[in-house]
Amino acid sequence: MGSRHTVNHGDVIVTSSGRLQQTHNVKAILHAAVVTGAPGRGFQAISDDLLIEATRNVLAKARQLAREETQSIRSRSLMMPLFGTGQGQLSPVKITERLLQEIIQDLAYHSKKLKKSDLTTVIFSVFTKEHVSLIHRLMEQNANESLLKITSQ
Repeated sequence: MGSRHTVNHGDVIVTSSGRLQQTHNVKAILHAAVVTGAPGRGFQAISDDLLIEATRNVLAKARQLAREETQSIRSRSLMMPLFGTGQGQLSPVKITERLLQEIIQDLAYHSKKLKKSDLTTVIFSVFTKEHVSLIHRLMEQNANESLLKITSQ
């Protein structure tokens, strides 16, 4: 954050990936301000609309990095957590559906707009079996309506 003490909701700050570059070929880490915290009160997620805006900001920043001339930072893929569903304690179903829709629309729009999209892959980072099942269900619902390629790992 440099000399900043706070960041605005939805802001995205890019940092180096440190050792993850060598161990996992991570090009950069994008930190999105999606929760607010206060000593003694814990964390609370920002509003749903601001989470969607944060998702758009992350996608825009990832696209910007994908066009970087520096090979060490350029990447066409992005790993996204389910914003607000961890420490933010939001309902995974409602938020994940909105985040997924935003990402699908973004990827579809840019794949039509550009001959070759700069960002081609978004991977979701999930930690529970329920979140995995939710992602699968939402992907299957959208597979027939959009430019999705569903793969599991």
